[in-house]
This record gives sequence, structure tokens and C-alpha cells, in this order.
Amino acid sequence: MAEGEKSNTAAILGGVAALIVAITGLVVAFKPTPEPLKPTPSAVPEVVRPAPAPDGGDGTTQTINGNNNLQISGSNNVVNPLPVPKPCRDKSHGIERYARTFDVARTSQWMGGGYSQDPWCNDVISELRGQNPEGTFEVLGKSENTKNTCSPFNCPQYQYFCKVRVNTDPIYVEKLSSACK
Repeated sequence: MAEGEKSNTAAILGGVAALIVAITGLVVAFKPTPEPLKPTPSAVPEVVRPAPAPDGGDGTTQTINGNNNLQISGSNNVVNPLPVPKPCRDKSHGIERYARTFDVARTSQWMGGGYSQDPWCNDVISELRGQNPEGTFEVLGKSENTKNTCSPFNCPQYQYFCKVRVNTDPIYVEKLSSACK
């Protein structure tokens, strides 16, 4: 670095340093002075907490001040109470009952052999399950009719009947659990 450049750099650094000192002086000069502290009766802050009540809650509080004196006063004011958890109805609690119960009777068309009552009832329940996905289904009765459609030959036709009880729209058990928000 040339001699002239060194002196310019020194001048710039000296100017920056002088500027920093000037700003620091201004900050100190304009810094507001804090208000003097006001004396308090006790240098130790008071602690207020609910007193245990033998009957479950009469609003009594205990105050412990800096002199280790206990003051008890009757007050129904509660500071920052904890939220009281409330019970709820949730699927995880199980089913208490169903809001709707109804019976459905279905009859099949006439059909040839190879089918029976149980598969027909399963078809009926499958259709009902699509309409009531949270339901339960109970077969109350089933039967069949038979007729021959090509006399004098044996060409049997069958018609199936199924009656199903549907319980749907579950109402879940109400209780307090982690599922309650």
C-alpha cells in the first residue's frame, strides 16, 4: 500500500472512531433517568393461593406476606382458574344406544335354482349397510316360495323373503377421557 493510501485509511478510521464516540456521548446525554423506587411495606412479594376447604370450596384464601404472616380472608374471587374438563361423547367410548331402530322386509324376484335364503339376506344387509354404515343388522326372519313354471317338466323358480332389524345413528357413551377436547 502506498504512503498516501495509508494516511487516507488512517484518517477515515480516525473519523469513524470520532463519530462513534460522539454518538455514544449523545446516547448517554439523552438517556432518561429511571424513577426512584417507591418503598413497599415488605420487600418480599405476597403469594395468594386457595386454601384447602374441608367442605370442598368456600372461597377462603391464604395470603403469605414477606413477614411470614398468614392472613385468611373469605373471598369467592378465583385468580386464573384451571378449565374444568367436561365429559363428551366419542366413538372410542363405545355405543350407549341407537337413535333409530327400524325393520326392513325385502322380497326377491323369482329366480332359478342355485340360490338360497342366506345369500338373499346377505344381499339385503349389504344394501342396508351402504345406506347405514354405522348400523347393526339382525335377521329377524327368512323364508322362500317355490313355483314350477314349465309344467309338466320340473323348472322350479324361487322367491326369497328376508326381514332385518336395523339399529343406526349411534349415540356414544358420555364420559371424561383424553378424547374430550
